[in-house]
Amino acid sequence: MDVLIIDDHPLIHETLTAMVHKAIPGATVHAETELGTAIAHGMGLADFRLALLDLGLPGYTGIEALLRFRSAFPQVRVIVVSATEDPVTMERAISAGAAWYLPKTAKPYAMVAAIKSTAGV
Repeated sequence: MDVLIIDDHPLIHETLTAMVHKAIPGATVHAETELGTAIAHGMGLADFRLALLDLGLPGYTGIEALLRFRSAFPQVRVIVVSATEDPVTMERAISAGAAWYLPKTAKPYAMVAAIKSTAGV
């Protein structure tokens, strides 16, 4: 399974990659820092079923990044991983098609559980 991490902080890439590998042994993890390059990258993935997406990407505010991503990949399950813990933003993300919304303050075991559940493993 191909998993795409979309976050503008490389440190987050490392952390989320570790969580993905713990949840889905054998997954191939890809990481991008910009939404446009992430969408282009995702188009070339053979077994792309899961994305971990930050809402605070450059050039996007709030839920815009999720809406654009879902438009390009309606079949891909999305876990929003964001520094924003506002309940209204969380509700809007779920309404816009996110399978999960986890704040970056979440415990690692919660992230692993969300990845397993979303990926169906």
